[in-house]
Amino acid sequence: MCLWKKLFCTVLLSNLPLAAQDVVMIINPGNETQSLTTKDLQKIYMNKRSRWSSGDHIVSVTLESGAVHESFLRKYLRKDKRQFSTFWKRLLFTGKGVPPTSFANEEEVVAFVAKTPGAIGYVSAKANLKGVVVVPIQNDS
Repeated sequence: MCLWKKLFCTVLLSNLPLAAQDVVMIINPGNETQSLTTKDLQKIYMNKRSRWSSGDHIVSVTLESGAVHESFLRKYLRKDKRQFSTFWKRLLFTGKGVPPTSFANEEEVVAFVAKTPGAIGYVSAKANLKGVVVVPIQNDS
């Protein structure tokens, strides 16, 4: 294969969105949650649930952008990035909520979740998951 075709294929493949199953939900190791459902995630990230079953405050975090962020929004929240952003801008403007803290990269998400009681976030399955617990997500049927 000639060099320009290799370069084209590399660029094309690197821009494909990450498969939704490659997104993992992570929680702080002090959290006793064993699993979550898609509806749980929708409630947490759409400002309808603020406490874990233990009574601890939920601290949700997101990535600012990228394929993992878009995959999470699409698969679990059934929103695109514009819809998610508009939802939170509306709540913030009306004083009814504060959006999740956003981080520029997965390392920052993992570090924050690892040190923050009640924290939940998402990263790619390829991220270094040291210090956090991966929580399985059950589909609502």
